[in-house]
Amino acid sequence: MLQRIQTIYYSVSIICLTIVSLGATIFKFSSKDYYYHFSVYGIAKFNPSNQLIEMHSFPYYVASIVLLLLLCATFFLFKKQKKQLALGRLTFILYFVLLVSLLFTSFLGDELTGVKEITKSSQIGFYLFVIGFPMVYLGNLGVKRDIKLLDSLNRLR
Repeated sequence: MLQRIQTIYYSVSIICLTIVSLGATIFKFSSKDYYYHFSVYGIAKFNPSNQLIEMHSFPYYVASIVLLLLLCATFFLFKKQKKQLALGRLTFILYFVLLVSLLFTSFLGDELTGVKEITKSSQIGFYLFVIGFPMVYLGNLGVKRDIKLLDSLNRLR
């Protein structure tokens, strides 16, 4: 299990997604009077002295936990490559949908905050989330290579 490259790819993706699921800030929206931090738990409004004013929840944490559980299941199905590949593809599709929805949310920053003049900056959570996406893809490629190798070995027997 540890000697296969997809184990490393899936592990990196699990670590990145775990950090994001623990509440790392994905986007930061800034206006004159307030700062808004967007994480998987929702959007939090802070004043300039970093006191929390209000918090609006979004269901991204549910999707992030489901994605994390799918990644863990994909990681531990190393003895059943066909099922691992099917679950890896499902994980990749759900990861893509969640990534697109996060990007869509970032473009709607002024609508979410209710402030017209706002600046957006990407935080560490966004970069970790994006790093995990190609890792899932590369893990799936590694599983495909293993399946192809095992099929060619079975033909030689």
